[in-house]
Amino acid sequence: MNTPTADQRINELVGPQRQLYGRLSLHPGIAIDVEGAAALAGRDWREVRGHLDALVDAGLLRHRYSLHAHAAVHAGRISEQDDTDQDRHAALVRLIDWYLRVVSAAQLAINPGRWYLGRYVQRPPIMQLSQADAVALLEGELDTIIELQLLAVELGLYREAWEFPEALGGLFNRTNKHQLSVTMHERGLAAAETLGDLPAQALMYIGIAQAYLGQKIYRTAGAVAATAHKLATEAGHRQAAASALEVRGTVALATGNLAEAETRFGESREIHTDIDNPRGAALMTRHLGEVALAAGELNQARTLLTESLEHFTDINPDPYHRARILFFLARTDIRAGQLATAEQELAIMLQLAQEIAAPADQASALDELADIADLRGEPGLARQRRQSAQLLCMSVGSPQAVRTERLSG
Repeated sequence: MNTPTADQRINELVGPQRQLYGRLSLHPGIAIDVEGAAALAGRDWREVRGHLDALVDAGLLRHRYSLHAHAAVHAGRISEQDDTDQDRHAALVRLIDWYLRVVSAAQLAINPGRWYLGRYVQRPPIMQLSQADAVALLEGELDTIIELQLLAVELGLYREAWEFPEALGGLFNRTNKHQLSVTMHERGLAAAETLGDLPAQALMYIGIAQAYLGQKIYRTAGAVAATAHKLATEAGHRQAAASALEVRGTVALATGNLAEAETRFGESREIHTDIDNPRGAALMTRHLGEVALAAGELNQARTLLTESLEHFTDINPDPYHRARILFFLARTDIRAGQLATAEQELAIMLQLAQEIAAPADQASALDELADIADLRGEPGLARQRRQSAQLLCMSVGSPQAVRTERLSG
């Protein structure tokens, strides 16, 4: 018995199924979810699920809704036969829009409290996710998202091109994808420049500066952050200006210029206070605590860090920022010789970092716990903790030393 050819199978399908099959060739990813397929088809997802199952039954689609290589070529021919250029353009616009909504929902789960410029990160999310699930979703779809940003530029969807990297900021920060962050933010910057959108340009420069900071390329990070600050000031966008000042302060802190760091964080905190953003002010209070710690002013550091911790525990609960503050409180207590207190703080930090899928922060906690083990004369335990920390760093592509200062976001 002869196996039917793809053309014979497609001829047995009803019109919407044939149309969907052709449109699936436009999807840049491997696995295609029902909602993404519905966006390509311009139809309700419930109807589209039935059509996808029909394509599976016809042997034109795998069970997990993916096209194998030959089917993708064949589907592309069907789309060229049946769809106009306008049809394909509209399908891709809908697909990009759908993914941007998904990515934005994930970003809001990871970092719900910060300021945003993009449309969908300023609206209620289309789905509710835990922080860990949001990170996993973005990791799984990342190759597709990268291709969609490229498509957005190709199609002249310049706003979408800069909205994608903004909505990936949480993933970049949690997983140390710094080089990819530079690439996508630079692509977004070019799009924002095409639009003449100064706040979006400042936002993209901030993202680039944060990525260079994460790679410890401090001079470049500082220069890019200065450009972001200049643009934000010209645009009159005070939130962007405050974020640029935060990056500049973090660069100064990392390079030992404590006076400048204190000035930049203080200026940023003043802006946040003026625009009634207590969350931003609390973040700058944390950074000022870091400056005090670096200066050896342990009592001042503890006071500032505790104030910030209270905000992110009671007023604006955020497990990520709680974890970061506990890290610096623990460092303060280690320097003060209060090892038991530091160990308790790091244990809570480690648990929080595990819950929100932040492996770099888990590594930081383990590294500090290793220092405590050394101070207690337990070299075996210290070695075990450092090995665990190194494995976590390697899991996010950062095999170098785990001690890194990262922005709050």
